[in-house]
Amino acid sequence: MKTVKSYLFTIARNLVLEGKRRSRQTAELNLDTLDEAPDPERIAMGKDRLSILMRALNTLSEIDRAAVVMRFHEGMAYREIAQILGVSLSAVKVKIHRARLRLAAVEEVRQ
Repeated sequence: MKTVKSYLFTIARNLVLEGKRRSRQTAELNLDTLDEAPDPERIAMGKDRLSILMRALNTLSEIDRAAVVMRFHEGMAYREIAQILGVSLSAVKVKIHRARLRLAAVEEVRQ
């Protein structure tokens, strides 16, 4: 009787261990732990795009470039930019609009 009992316990133990092994292999993927860092290709494309936009930005006149940088990098209001550059509010709006069009054209050519 002892042999049958130990035989059944051994089978039961092996089944439990096998079940645990399988559950480890098919564990659910937790989306919160995924690495969201960009892949090398995306990083290279971003650097390429930044390089192209910086070259395009350098083709703008100094006052236009300053207006664009103050507006988009510094987040300054049009009125503040006009005061700093010593031009009218409408002139700042026109400069930034034209600069955006030029930069967008460079981006379109690239694609």
